[in-house]
Amino acid sequence: MVGLPVILLSAVPYFILGILLMFAFALTFPLLPVAGGYPFAFTPAWNRATVGYMALHAVLPALSIILASIGTWAIAMRGMVISVRGEDYILLAEAKGLSARRLFLAYGLRNAMLPQLTHLALTLSHIVSGAILVEVIFAYPGIGYRLYQAIHAKDYFVIQGIVLLLSVSIAFTMLLLDLIYPLIDPRIRLAGKIVEEGDPESVIHAPRHAYTRTLVAAVPPPDPDIDWGLDTELVAP
Repeated sequence: MVGLPVILLSAVPYFILGILLMFAFALTFPLLPVAGGYPFAFTPAWNRATVGYMALHAVLPALSIILASIGTWAIAMRGMVISVRGEDYILLAEAKGLSARRLFLAYGLRNAMLPQLTHLALTLSHIVSGAILVEVIFAYPGIGYRLYQAIHAKDYFVIQGIVLLLSVSIAFTMLLLDLIYPLIDPRIRLAGKIVEEGDPESVIHAPRHAYTRTLVAAVPPPDPDIDWGLDTELVAP
């Protein structure tokens, strides 16, 4: 069940949530740095101290993006799991007596994740644009804050370079998702292909390919008390 906090998180934009987190955990309770990427008197260099400061200052910007994304993801995942629960393979798995944990992880969650990966690929540009606003709010020295400074300075070469880098990064990430998709759903890789040839008797009773074994295992055994009429000869009209 999706609670009220998740619904509120899905409705709050990245930058608004970033301001609220800044007020709560940097000003009211000074647990994390309020802005920047490192202390004011610190000189950044390629060392552990710089990496530690950058990671510490990135906690609030990252939380604002992650929390806002979790709300939308949880609502969409809940709807997908509810729709998947009515599928025939879920009913067959329940009839086989599988445990609720295996039923949820192997049958429900795995199939419900497929549209979520597609949604992630389609919303990458929205996440990147939200990250730019969050970096500006927290004055974090990331690529989004550099783009903001370049726009104010009218440095068109830097703007073109950053936009090109963001476009290539989004395209590369979508390519990775397309490569991961067949690993999660083998039906995409095997759709329309003959994975195993032979007479029906050998394919059904002794399948060699893993995809064929999965399909055969999903078919329930016939009821011996029911006469299916398979032995009768077909008479042409």
